[in-house]
Amino acid sequence: MNAVRRNITKLILLGIITVMCCSCGPSLKSMKDADNYLKEDRLKCLRNGEGWSGVDAWTPKVTVSKDSPGSIALLGLGLLTASVPLDYIAAAAYAPTTLIGISEEVRNQPVTGNIMSIDSYVSNSMSVLYRNELGKPEWDIGKEAIKRVGQLPVRHAACKVQKFEIWDKMMATEYKGQDGEIVIKGLTLPKLTIYGKRNVEPPCTTEDLLIYKDYMLKITAAIAHIMKEEEDKLNTTIFREYPELQKVKDKHRGKISWRDRDTKKEWIEE
Repeated sequence: MNAVRRNITKLILLGIITVMCCSCGPSLKSMKDADNYLKEDRLKCLRNGEGWSGVDAWTPKVTVSKDSPGSIALLGLGLLTASVPLDYIAAAAYAPTTLIGISEEVRNQPVTGNIMSIDSYVSNSMSVLYRNELGKPEWDIGKEAIKRVGQLPVRHAACKVQKFEIWDKMMATEYKGQDGEIVIKGLTLPKLTIYGKRNVEPPCTTEDLLIYKDYMLKITAAIAHIMKEEEDKLNTTIFREYPELQKVKDKHRGKISWRDRDTKKEWIEE
């Protein structure tokens, strides 16, 4: 319950900041400025203590709407993620566990004419989403996540991918100059939109949807682990300079707090 309150509080604060400070971000004049900004933000979080470190991750949720006027529904169905074990999420490794125990009848149910959006949520205090610095390889958190879990599964012609996005620049702090480019933000909202095309055989089915959702779970876990690793690295650098901050209590530091949006279960990944 505390994790839920913490997540809700973060979202409320994020909304307030968006309304009040959509143009009041830091004025970065160099890549060095960007690194100092990241360090100062992390330093404040470490000093604040409880609830200001670690990563929050929400598992994917499926929203379904028709390609003709009609209602929109959240496709929870328990079965979509309830069978996914913790170690599977932690490892972000592919295994078709979401199909275990699901009947052939349900698997083969067509989703023709449905627009299916699969979205998740990963956040921390602040992370680098993109970095391209002179003399160094380009770095993109989305591409790094895909390296870990593989490319988006290719199903068949009836399942049309309308959108696949891991992060965007909305509300981000950006810098672009002669010494490089960087995008900084404390939130990613991975999203995949699939359309079940009409008059195409074989049809897009529930099994296809489950496999796509399974992939988005992997992407979510990969992003969460990357954010945690980068935060841990910065923490280590700061602790060398301010060793006393290691004594500040924060049970979320170095951990990922998960929320399953279908089952409403919560847990902390060490």
